Amino acid sequence: MRRLEDRGYEVLEASAPDELTAQELVSLDCTIMSAALVEAVRGRFERNGGTREAAVKVPILVLPAGSAKAPHTAEPAPSSEVRGYIPWPADGELLLGSVESAIASFRRERQLQRLVEDTFSRTGRDFFAAAVRFLGEELGADASIVAELAENHPGRARTLAYWRDGRLEENFEYDLAGTPCENVVGKGFCLYPDAVTRLFPEDPRLRHEGAAAYMGEPMFGSRGQPLGLINAVFRRPLHHGAGEYATLFRLLATRAAAELERERAVEFLAENEQKFAALFRNSPIPTVLVRLRDRVLLDANRAWLELFGLEYGDVVGRNTADLPIRVDEDARHRLAEKLAAGQSARNVELRVSTDRGERWVLSSFDVVTVGPEPLVISTVHDITDLRAAQRELRESEERFRRLIEYAPEAVVLLDVERGKFVFANRAAEELFKLSAQELLRRGPVELSPEVQPDGRRSEEKAAELIARAVAGEAPVFEWVHRDGEGKDVFCEVRLLRLDLGGRVIIRGSLLDISERKVAEARMHRLNRAYEVLRLTTDAILQEPDAARLLDAVCRTAVEVGRFALAWVGLADSGGKLSVVAHAGADPETLRILRDLVEGPAPDCSFTFHALDRGEHSVCLDIARDERAAGWRAAALERGYASMASFPIRVSGRVAGTLNLYSTEAQFSDADELRLWDELAADLGLALEIHERERRRLEAEEELRRNEERFRRLIEHAPDMIHVIDNRGTLLFQSPSGEQALGYAAEERLGRNVFELIHPEDLERAASALREAVERPGKVVTVEYRLRHKDGSWRILESVGRSLPELAPGGFIVINSRDVTDNRRLEEQFLQAQKMEAVGRLAGGVAHDFNNLLTVILGNAELWESNSQLPAEAREAFREIRESAERAASLTRQLLAFSRRQVMQLRELDLNEVVTGMARMLRRIIGEDIDLGLELGADRLPIRADPAMLEQVLLNLAVNARDAMPQGGALRIETALADLSEPQAELDEPPQGRYALLRVTDTGTGIPPEYLPRIFEPFFTTKEAGKGTGLGLATVYGVVRQHGGTVRVRSRVGQGTTFEIFLPLRKESVTAAGAEEVRPRPKGGSETVLLVEDDPDVRSTVRTILERSGYRVLAASNAAEAQSLWKERGAEIDLVITDLVMPGGMSGLQLAQSLRSDRPGLKVLYVSGYSADFAGRKIELGPGERFLQKPFTLDSLLEAVRGALDG
Repeated sequence: MRRLEDRGYEVLEASAPDELTAQELVSLDCTIMSAALVEAVRGRFERNGGTREAAVKVPILVLPAGSAKAPHTAEPAPSSEVRGYIPWPADGELLLGSVESAIASFRRERQLQRLVEDTFSRTGRDFFAAAVRFLGEELGADASIVAELAENHPGRARTLAYWRDGRLEENFEYDLAGTPCENVVGKGFCLYPDAVTRLFPEDPRLRHEGAAAYMGEPMFGSRGQPLGLINAVFRRPLHHGAGEYATLFRLLATRAAAELERERAVEFLAENEQKFAALFRNSPIPTVLVRLRDRVLLDANRAWLELFGLEYGDVVGRNTADLPIRVDEDARHRLAEKLAAGQSARNVELRVSTDRGERWVLSSFDVVTVGPEPLVISTVHDITDLRAAQRELRESEERFRRLIEYAPEAVVLLDVERGKFVFANRAAEELFKLSAQELLRRGPVELSPEVQPDGRRSEEKAAELIARAVAGEAPVFEWVHRDGEGKDVFCEVRLLRLDLGGRVIIRGSLLDISERKVAEARMHRLNRAYEVLRLTTDAILQEPDAARLLDAVCRTAVEVGRFALAWVGLADSGGKLSVVAHAGADPETLRILRDLVEGPAPDCSFTFHALDRGEHSVCLDIARDERAAGWRAAALERGYASMASFPIRVSGRVAGTLNLYSTEAQFSDADELRLWDELAADLGLALEIHERERRRLEAEEELRRNEERFRRLIEHAPDMIHVIDNRGTLLFQSPSGEQALGYAAEERLGRNVFELIHPEDLERAASALREAVERPGKVVTVEYRLRHKDGSWRILESVGRSLPELAPGGFIVINSRDVTDNRRLEEQFLQAQKMEAVGRLAGGVAHDFNNLLTVILGNAELWESNSQLPAEAREAFREIRESAERAASLTRQLLAFSRRQVMQLRELDLNEVVTGMARMLRRIIGEDIDLGLELGADRLPIRADPAMLEQVLLNLAVNARDAMPQGGALRIETALADLSEPQAELDEPPQGRYALLRVTDTGTGIPPEYLPRIFEPFFTTKEAGKGTGLGLATVYGVVRQHGGTVRVRSRVGQGTTFEIFLPLRKESVTAAGAEEVRPRPKGGSETVLLVEDDPDVRSTVRTILERSGYRVLAASNAAEAQSLWKERGAEIDLVITDLVMPGGMSGLQLAQSLRSDRPGLKVLYVSGYSADFAGRKIELGPGERFLQKPFTLDSLLEAVRGALDG
């Protein structure tokens, strides 16, 4: 029911037909019932609809006899109501498919029946009204029309019938332009399944109707001229089955066109009887005039002649019996008798044979008197296509039945008497991995193991289940079959009795549920593990004794976790393991266990592996694992199949193991192992807590013994010491209290301490007081804010204990310490840790991108320089190269922020760096911002990477420009900073001499709530697309990488100042811009050893070098490089190596190793960044150079040539 209701069906439930009202019964679209109820429902149909033939043929889907919802009865005889059988329990998709197919089939049949019996039986205006009503009631149209084109205005249409919301409405005239009707008239069938109002926004009728979907079919006259159209409008989308409506629309439009022409002809005839003959002959409706007395054909129109392929002169004046039109004699005779009695015959279906073939027609015969004797006027409609549609419907139903018969699940038929299969479908062949011929030589027992999982023999259990099916039941059960390869297959089996040809046949439907069984077993194990974990948590919380706790855990593992054996071993200070708790072991098993663990020659490698390595150790198969050889026999004798040991950590060290033994293969599931690891961790934590509690109790005892001695020292203790009563009244304050808080003792004695506590901390402090009062002797710790005499708030960490025996109203001793500065430092430290963590992530991403960009840049430049490529292709590769260079700029910022970029340090003067950047900065910040430089008079020698410092200045200038959208002033200052006093803040620079770089703007300033986050990567307050959030993060990373510090001050509306402190050097400074002028890159013929672990980078670099004439020996790691060196070291002129490579040896170590063999060897280091060297200052010695990834083709060739020639 839920599946059907979820699809939008309204479901009525009844156990008998009488429970449904007559109205409900005949209004059903489909019924699902047992075989026993079918006849009862048929009878109810007869009582509510007359004879069975006249009753509404509501489709019935039959549940097989013996299903869970019906007792065993004979299956009903097939009929038009019974549309199929649903095996029960039914698969959800099969059930929905059966119901939807049955309803669709029923509705199509009902629509065609009504179309023929009701709509097509009418003529003229009645037909038009019936047609639009049919579209509304049968197709569910919310509005429908039949319209003709205006005679003198083809761009307008006039409705002949208009149906809306269940009734006929007044006809109207409308313009076709801008409507979907414009695409229908004179063209063809149109369907707009959804959003038609958006497609035709100018159509007022669509807006009035609230239309979502539209269908229309044009009407053509007998000469092919457009007459009008018939359409339907829906307020709901049409996504399924809408295409089936096209045939119905075509039939209605054809008949409507004929009726329209006939009506026009009748009207015209009424106006001018002299034109009757012409109208008669040109009518699109095949019509013939016959004299009743002798059945001589007097006249026939062109449509009638064309329908039967006859000539006018060959038929007029002849007896109809002599015409080459053959009709069933019985039908002809009955028709003649009815006409002879003066009765008309309407809508007579006849099968007519002519020389052109066989056609089905719907004929009407009317007896009229014209002149002295009666005549018969006969009209004919060709319904061959309609009959074909009905036949297609029946074939569709047959295909549906075949789909059920050949369902994807395995189906076999068993001859009960022979005990052999007589049929097996393809799914059964796939399930058993046997051909159908091989299956037909076997029975179910032969395809099963000897014993089923419940312990019963397969032969005995199969006989019982088959007997139940023979008796009329429909058993559904799980069964283990064995396929042709000897593999056991878990199946869900449904049996159903069939009586075929006097034989009792059992149909078996088999569904492979092996994966489900494996998943269920895994779920059961995980559920048991979760339950053991939960019970262990409860025991930890409730059991104060460690030994009893460990016993309880082992017992829970055996009783709830269903392990055969569980034990806990703890190691002493010398590492010797002892069994301290166990469950599931009899005395002999325990003796063997202690001998293996505690004996002179311990032999339990899995347990000691967990103890020594601190990781779980698993034996998946005791019978085969060689490490279990020493105790295998004893384990197998007790039924143990697998085992695992899990380390128990106490205070950071492995103190013991939890060991579990199972009678089945277990411990291969990662989630299960994670839970047992968690259990062992909880045990370690519990043991640690017990140890701490033991030590705490000992400390309290010691405290009580020395209380009198400590009391004498209170007044001289550096920490604040207060004594209060149970209500918080101050009884005593040590001198240190006045020093820390500013209050003299006489100012506060007798007053309540809660008067000074911050309102937000009152509840926490009061709770701590209550706990101390309620639990005398217990040490209670609380942290809170207390107001200093100067009005500031100080953070105090207090430890109190109640000693009620010392005073009747309470005597609580409180030791307090001012931790305000500590908390501030902790917050700064956490912020630094967070920045470091995010930095590692950003650096890792940038490193990987640099490798990718190296490949992209190298290959793009290679192809860009290929003159044989078309210009368009080279331009495309140029765009690729430029995009990769932009991406490389972004990764350099990430590396700078993360401090993973390898710095190329030089001796610099900070003033020269600022001066060199001034022109670029003026161009970047714009003319509306005044840039001022105030450089210190002294030289400021530093050792730094100039490119990184330029990036810092650029990022700060861009941020300042964005903060001054209306213009302003940007001032850059340098100075010598001598910090002789220690700094209180964590991020403040330590004592020493620094080069100070100060950047100040007059912008909008930074709100205080944003200041703590401005150096976080990707944090930005700019609009989307106007900032990456990496600018200040990069500044922070570069400065810290140079050993410096950033300090920021800002006031909203006034501006921001960044101060950067860089360590000052005493050495001389070379010019920042004095760089070696490199010649244009050229190739060479030297031999290069290329060591790169990334295969794509290695391939790209090798291609570039070889195309430039170099001979390249490539290695993916240091080991391969050393092997090539041993073989061909004498040929190698240059080594190009990445800084970080797999295998344990870095590029620096490799170079040192090779240079120890040849001291003068030239080396070129390359790196995106190095996890080993990032953030360190790499000092390049003679013959060594560094190239940052990603690099261009020219920069690579320049670096190689420079290294070889240097």
